[in-house]
Amino acid sequence: QGAIATIPEPESRLFRPFLLVAVAFSLARVSYLFYLVRAAEAIGGIQAAIGWYLWFNVLYAAAAYPAGRLGDRVGRPRLLVAGYLTTAACAAVFALDPDLLTMFIGFTLLGFSFSLAEGQGSAFAADLAGTKARSSRLGQYHAFTGVATVIGGLVAGVLWDQVSHSAAFLWGAALPIVATLGLLALRPPPVAGYAEPPGHDH
Repeated sequence: QGAIATIPEPESRLFRPFLLVAVAFSLARVSYLFYLVRAAEAIGGIQAAIGWYLWFNVLYAAAAYPAGRLGDRVGRPRLLVAGYLTTAACAAVFALDPDLLTMFIGFTLLGFSFSLAEGQGSAFAADLAGTKARSSRLGQYHAFTGVATVIGGLVAGVLWDQVSHSAAFLWGAALPIVATLGLLALRPPPVAGYAEPPGHDH
C-alpha cells in the first residue's frame, strides 16, 4: 500500500532532539537480566527464571514483525510512545512485591516493550537522518544510545545494591515517562518515512 520515502532534509532537524529522547529512554533500559534475577529471587529460583525468559522471548519474537508493519502504517512515533509507556509499566510492575500474577504481567509487558521500542527507535532514527551525513547520524544514534544503556545499567545496579530492587525498577519506570513527554513535545510527523505512491487514491 505504500513505500518508504526519503525524508526531506528539513525533517532531519528533528534528528538531534530525537537523539536526546532516545538517550533518555536508553538510560532506563534496565537489562532483562535484572528481571530474571528478580524472578529467580522471588519465586522459584533459576528454573522459574528460565521459564519466564522463554516466555519473554516468545512474545518478543511474535510481536516484532507485526509491530514493524503497524509502524509503517500508522507511524513510528505512535508505536514508540506505546513502547515507552509499556516499558514504564513493566518496570513499575517489577517494583511491586512479586507473585505469580505480577511476574506474568511483568514479563508479558517486557516482551511487548522490546518489540515496540527496539526496532521502532532505530527505524525512526533512520527516518529522521535525512540524506546528508546520514551514516554519521545513524552512527551517533547507536553510539549514544549504547553508552546510555550501559550507564543506565550501572545506575540500576547501584540502586539495587545500595537502596533496593524497587528503586532500580522505579528508575526504569521514570525515565520512559520523561522520554514519552520529550517525544510528544517534538511533535514529529505521525507517519515519518511513509508515503503513498504517486497516483494512489484513498
